[in-house]
Amino acid sequence: MSNETVVQAACHCKTVRFEVQLSDGLKTARRCTCSMCRMRGAVAVSAELDGVRIVSGEDALKEYRFSTGTAKHYFCSVCGIYTHHQRRSNPRQFGVNAACLEGVSPFDFREVRVNDGVHHPSDLGPGAKPRLAGILRFDPSGDGEAPDKTLNGLDTVAFGGSPETSDTLLALVLEGKKTATCWAARHGQLSYVGKRVAACDGAGRLRAVLETTSVDIRRFCDVDGAWARLEGEGDLSLSWWRQTHRAFFEAEGEFSEDMELWCERFRVLEVLP
Repeated sequence: MSNETVVQAACHCKTVRFEVQLSDGLKTARRCTCSMCRMRGAVAVSAELDGVRIVSGEDALKEYRFSTGTAKHYFCSVCGIYTHHQRRSNPRQFGVNAACLEGVSPFDFREVRVNDGVHHPSDLGPGAKPRLAGILRFDPSGDGEAPDKTLNGLDTVAFGGSPETSDTLLALVLEGKKTATCWAARHGQLSYVGKRVAACDGAGRLRAVLETTSVDIRRFCDVDGAWARLEGEGDLSLSWWRQTHRAFFEAEGEFSEDMELWCERFRVLEVLP
Protein backbone atom coordinates (compact mmCIF):
# COMPACT_ATOMS: atom_id res chain seq x y z
CA MET A 1 0.00 0.00 0.00
CA SER A 2 1.55 3.30 -1.13
CA ASN A 3 1.68 5.87 1.66
CA GLU A 4 1.10 8.67 -0.88
CA THR A 5 -2.44 7.52 -1.64
CA VAL A 6 -3.58 6.17 1.73
CA VAL A 7 -6.82 7.57 3.15
CA GLN A 8 -7.65 7.24 6.85
CA ALA A 9 -11.05 5.79 7.70
CA ALA A 10 -13.10 4.78 10.72
CA CYS A 11 -16.56 3.73 11.84
CA HIS A 12 -18.78 6.15 13.79
CA CYS A 13 -17.50 5.25 17.25
CA LYS A 14 -13.89 5.01 16.02
CA THR A 15 -13.50 1.52 17.45
CA VAL A 16 -12.66 0.26 13.97
CA ARG A 17 -9.97 2.29 12.25
CA PHE A 18 -8.56 1.39 8.86
CA GLU A 19 -6.51 2.71 5.96
CA VAL A 20 -7.68 2.65 2.36
CA GLN A 21 -5.89 2.97 -0.96
CA LEU A 22 -8.68 3.73 -3.43
CA SER A 23 -8.59 2.20 -6.92
CA ASP A 24 -9.49 5.44 -8.70
CA GLY A 25 -10.08 8.09 -6.07
CA LEU A 26 -13.76 8.90 -5.55
CA LYS A 27 -14.62 8.39 -9.24
CA THR A 28 -15.91 4.86 -8.52
CA ALA A 29 -18.69 6.08 -6.20
CA ARG A 30 -21.87 4.06 -6.61
CA ARG A 31 -24.93 2.67 -4.93
CA CYS A 32 -26.90 -0.50 -5.60
CA THR A 33 -30.53 -1.68 -5.58
CA CYS A 34 -29.99 -5.11 -4.00
CA SER A 35 -31.93 -5.82 -0.79
CA MET A 36 -28.87 -5.17 1.39
CA CYS A 37 -27.80 -1.90 -0.23
CA ARG A 38 -31.35 -0.57 -0.34
CA MET A 39 -31.51 -0.82 3.45
CA ARG A 40 -28.09 0.49 4.37
CA GLY A 41 -28.11 3.33 1.81
CA ALA A 42 -24.34 3.87 1.71
CA VAL A 43 -22.24 5.27 -1.13
CA ALA A 44 -19.39 2.83 -1.85
CA VAL A 45 -16.04 3.49 -3.51
CA SER A 46 -13.62 0.84 -4.75
CA ALA A 47 -10.36 -0.55 -3.39
CA GLU A 48 -8.40 -3.67 -4.26
CA LEU A 49 -8.19 -6.42 -1.65
CA ASP A 50 -4.70 -5.32 -0.65
CA GLY A 51 -5.88 -1.70 -0.51
CA VAL A 52 -7.61 -1.98 2.87
CA ARG A 53 -5.68 -2.42 6.11
CA ILE A 54 -7.36 -2.63 9.50
CA VAL A 55 -5.37 -0.48 11.93
CA SER A 56 -7.34 -1.18 15.11
CA GLY A 57 -10.58 -2.76 16.27
CA GLU A 58 -10.43 -5.79 14.01
CA ASP A 59 -11.97 -7.92 16.76
CA ALA A 60 -15.00 -5.59 16.75
CA LEU A 61 -15.66 -6.18 13.04
CA LYS A 62 -18.47 -8.61 12.31
CA GLU A 63 -19.18 -10.29 8.99
CA TYR A 64 -22.58 -10.76 7.37
CA ARG A 65 -23.50 -12.77 4.29
CA PHE A 66 -26.82 -13.46 2.59
CA SER A 67 -28.30 -15.17 -0.47
CA THR A 68 -25.38 -16.76 -2.37
CA GLY A 69 -23.01 -16.02 0.51
CA THR A 70 -20.35 -14.76 -1.89
CA ALA A 71 -20.20 -11.12 -0.79
CA LYS A 72 -18.78 -10.47 2.68
CA HIS A 73 -20.21 -7.41 4.42
CA TYR A 74 -18.36 -5.99 7.43
CA PHE A 75 -19.72 -3.72 10.15
CA CYS A 76 -18.66 -2.46 13.57
CA SER A 77 -20.33 -4.47 16.32
CA VAL A 78 -20.24 -1.43 18.65
CA CYS A 79 -21.88 1.34 16.58
CA GLY A 80 -23.31 -0.81 13.78
CA ILE A 81 -21.79 1.16 10.91
CA TYR A 82 -21.02 -0.71 7.67
CA THR A 83 -17.35 -0.17 6.83
CA HIS A 84 -16.64 -2.23 3.72
CA HIS A 85 -17.55 -5.39 1.83
CA GLN A 86 -15.90 -7.86 -0.51
CA ARG A 87 -17.89 -7.71 -3.72
CA ARG A 88 -19.76 -10.53 -5.38
CA SER A 89 -19.42 -8.85 -8.79
CA ASN A 90 -15.64 -8.66 -8.35
CA PRO A 91 -14.31 -10.71 -5.40
CA ARG A 92 -10.89 -9.10 -5.95
CA GLN A 93 -12.31 -5.76 -4.81
CA PHE A 94 -13.71 -4.16 -1.70
CA GLY A 95 -16.51 -1.64 -1.73
CA VAL A 96 -15.72 0.91 1.00
CA ASN A 97 -18.28 3.10 2.75
CA ALA A 98 -17.34 6.58 1.50
CA ALA A 99 -18.75 8.14 4.68
CA CYS A 100 -16.10 6.33 6.71
CA LEU A 101 -13.30 8.08 4.82
CA GLU A 102 -11.75 11.01 6.64
CA GLY A 103 -13.07 14.30 5.27
CA VAL A 104 -15.65 12.68 2.96
CA SER A 105 -19.43 12.93 3.16
CA PRO A 106 -22.00 11.19 0.92
CA PHE A 107 -23.38 14.68 0.31
CA ASP A 108 -20.12 15.65 -1.40
CA PHE A 109 -21.38 13.72 -4.45
CA ARG A 110 -23.76 15.73 -6.62
CA GLU A 111 -24.62 12.60 -8.62
CA VAL A 112 -24.12 8.93 -7.75
CA ARG A 113 -24.55 6.02 -10.14
CA VAL A 114 -26.98 3.35 -8.91
CA ASN A 115 -26.30 -0.15 -10.23
CA ASP A 116 -29.04 -2.72 -10.73
CA GLY A 117 -28.37 -5.17 -7.93
CA VAL A 118 -31.71 -6.94 -8.32
CA HIS A 119 -30.56 -8.20 -11.73
CA HIS A 120 -27.01 -8.85 -10.61
CA PRO A 121 -24.42 -9.32 -13.40
CA SER A 122 -23.28 -12.56 -11.75
CA ASP A 123 -26.77 -13.95 -12.42
CA LEU A 124 -26.88 -12.86 -16.06
CA GLY A 125 -24.21 -15.10 -17.53
CA PRO A 126 -20.51 -14.84 -18.43
CA GLY A 127 -19.34 -11.40 -19.51
CA ALA A 128 -22.42 -9.57 -18.22
CA LYS A 129 -21.76 -6.04 -17.03
CA PRO A 130 -23.53 -4.09 -14.27
CA ARG A 131 -26.71 -2.42 -15.46
CA LEU A 132 -27.55 1.16 -14.60
CA ALA A 133 -30.69 1.39 -12.48
CA GLY A 134 -30.57 5.19 -12.20
CA ILE A 135 -28.79 8.20 -10.77
CA LEU A 136 -29.16 9.72 -7.31
CA ARG A 137 -28.71 13.50 -7.22
CA PHE A 138 -28.09 15.87 -4.34
CA ASP A 139 -28.85 19.55 -4.87
CA PRO A 140 -27.57 21.70 -1.98
CA SER A 141 -30.16 24.31 -1.04
CA GLY A 142 -27.55 26.94 -0.10
CA ASP A 143 -29.48 29.67 1.70
CA GLY A 144 -32.47 27.45 2.26
CA GLU A 145 -34.25 28.42 -0.95
CA ALA A 146 -35.08 25.84 -3.58
CA PRO A 147 -31.97 25.07 -5.66
CA ASP A 148 -31.61 26.75 -9.05
CA LYS A 149 -31.75 23.94 -11.59
CA THR A 150 -31.22 26.18 -14.61
CA LEU A 151 -27.44 26.67 -14.55
CA ASN A 152 -26.06 26.19 -11.06
CA GLY A 153 -24.14 22.97 -10.79
CA LEU A 154 -24.85 21.81 -14.36
CA ASP A 155 -22.12 20.05 -16.31
CA THR A 156 -21.02 21.89 -19.45
CA VAL A 157 -20.69 20.24 -22.86
CA ALA A 158 -19.46 21.27 -26.30
CA PHE A 159 -20.19 19.35 -29.49
CA GLY A 160 -17.42 18.32 -31.86
CA GLY A 161 -13.66 18.29 -31.59
CA SER A 162 -12.85 21.91 -32.44
CA PRO A 163 -14.27 25.40 -31.75
CA GLU A 164 -15.45 25.67 -35.36
CA THR A 165 -17.24 22.33 -35.24
CA SER A 166 -18.74 23.21 -31.86
CA ASP A 167 -20.25 26.39 -33.31
CA THR A 168 -21.61 24.57 -36.35
CA LEU A 169 -23.21 21.75 -34.37
CA LEU A 170 -24.59 24.04 -31.68
CA ALA A 171 -26.27 26.14 -34.38
CA LEU A 172 -28.02 22.97 -35.60
CA VAL A 173 -29.14 22.26 -32.05
CA LEU A 174 -30.54 25.76 -31.57
CA GLU A 175 -32.35 25.53 -34.93
CA GLY A 176 -33.97 22.27 -33.83
CA LYS A 177 -32.24 20.27 -36.57
CA LYS A 178 -29.92 18.30 -34.28
CA THR A 179 -31.59 16.37 -31.44
CA ALA A 180 -29.12 13.51 -30.95
CA THR A 181 -25.44 12.76 -30.51
CA CYS A 182 -23.17 9.80 -29.77
CA TRP A 183 -19.78 8.94 -28.32
CA ALA A 184 -17.52 5.89 -27.95
CA ALA A 185 -18.72 3.55 -25.22
CA ARG A 186 -15.24 3.33 -23.72
CA HIS A 187 -15.77 6.84 -22.32
CA GLY A 188 -18.61 5.49 -20.19
CA GLN A 189 -22.25 6.48 -19.86
CA LEU A 190 -21.95 10.24 -19.68
CA SER A 191 -25.66 10.95 -19.49
CA TYR A 192 -29.00 9.50 -18.39
CA VAL A 193 -32.66 10.32 -18.95
CA GLY A 194 -33.48 13.61 -17.27
CA LYS A 195 -29.90 14.87 -16.97
CA ARG A 196 -29.50 18.56 -17.79
CA VAL A 197 -26.34 20.16 -19.14
CA ALA A 198 -25.28 23.62 -20.25
CA ALA A 199 -24.18 23.58 -23.90
CA CYS A 200 -21.27 25.86 -24.86
CA ASP A 201 -20.19 27.36 -28.15
CA GLY A 202 -16.66 27.20 -29.51
CA ALA A 203 -15.58 30.10 -27.30
CA GLY A 204 -16.89 28.42 -24.14
CA ARG A 205 -19.93 30.70 -23.75
CA LEU A 206 -23.04 29.08 -22.27
CA ARG A 207 -25.71 29.07 -24.97
CA ALA A 208 -28.44 26.60 -23.99
CA VAL A 209 -29.70 24.15 -21.39
CA LEU A 210 -30.29 20.64 -22.77
CA GLU A 211 -32.07 17.67 -21.22
CA THR A 212 -31.48 14.02 -22.13
CA THR A 213 -34.66 12.25 -23.26
CA SER A 214 -33.18 8.83 -24.07
CA VAL A 215 -29.83 7.08 -24.02
CA ASP A 216 -28.90 3.59 -25.16
CA ILE A 217 -25.94 1.64 -26.45
CA ARG A 218 -25.55 0.23 -29.95
CA ARG A 219 -22.81 -0.84 -32.34
CA PHE A 220 -21.49 1.48 -35.03
CA CYS A 221 -22.63 -0.95 -37.71
CA ASP A 222 -26.18 -0.95 -36.29
CA VAL A 223 -26.72 2.81 -36.58
CA ASP A 224 -29.46 3.39 -39.17
CA GLY A 225 -30.68 6.21 -41.36
CA ALA A 226 -33.26 7.31 -38.80
CA TRP A 227 -30.50 7.98 -36.28
CA ALA A 228 -28.40 9.83 -38.85
CA ARG A 229 -31.34 12.17 -39.46
CA LEU A 230 -31.74 12.79 -35.73
CA GLU A 231 -28.10 13.86 -35.51
CA GLY A 232 -28.99 16.43 -38.17
CA GLU A 233 -25.57 16.84 -39.75
CA GLY A 234 -24.40 17.11 -43.37
CA ASP A 235 -26.93 15.90 -45.93
CA LEU A 236 -28.72 13.81 -43.23
CA SER A 237 -27.84 10.56 -45.01
CA LEU A 238 -26.53 7.43 -43.33
CA SER A 239 -23.55 7.33 -45.70
CA TRP A 240 -22.55 10.87 -44.69
CA TRP A 241 -22.95 9.98 -41.00
CA ARG A 242 -20.83 6.82 -41.37
CA GLN A 243 -18.08 8.60 -43.30
CA THR A 244 -17.70 11.54 -40.90
CA HIS A 245 -18.03 9.50 -37.71
CA ARG A 246 -15.60 6.88 -38.95
CA ALA A 247 -13.05 9.63 -39.65
CA PHE A 248 -13.64 11.08 -36.17
CA PHE A 249 -13.18 7.76 -34.36
CA GLU A 250 -10.20 6.78 -36.49
CA ALA A 251 -8.55 10.06 -35.51
CA GLU A 252 -9.05 9.00 -31.88
CA GLY A 253 -7.49 5.62 -32.71
CA GLU A 254 -10.47 3.49 -31.79
CA PHE A 255 -12.61 2.75 -34.85
CA SER A 256 -14.13 -0.64 -35.69
CA GLU A 257 -17.43 -1.55 -37.32
CA ASP A 258 -18.61 -3.33 -34.17
CA MET A 259 -17.42 -0.66 -31.70
CA GLU A 260 -20.10 0.27 -29.20
CA LEU A 261 -21.54 3.78 -28.99
CA TRP A 262 -23.64 5.55 -26.42
CA CYS A 263 -26.46 7.17 -28.41
CA GLU A 264 -28.26 10.06 -26.73
CA ARG A 265 -31.36 12.03 -27.68
CA PHE A 266 -31.98 15.42 -26.07
CA ARG A 267 -34.19 18.48 -26.16
CA VAL A 268 -33.52 22.18 -25.68
CA LEU A 269 -35.00 23.42 -22.42
CA GLU A 270 -33.78 26.99 -22.60
CA VAL A 271 -31.82 29.19 -25.00
CA LEU A 272 -29.53 31.47 -23.05
CA PRO A 273 -28.94 35.14 -23.91
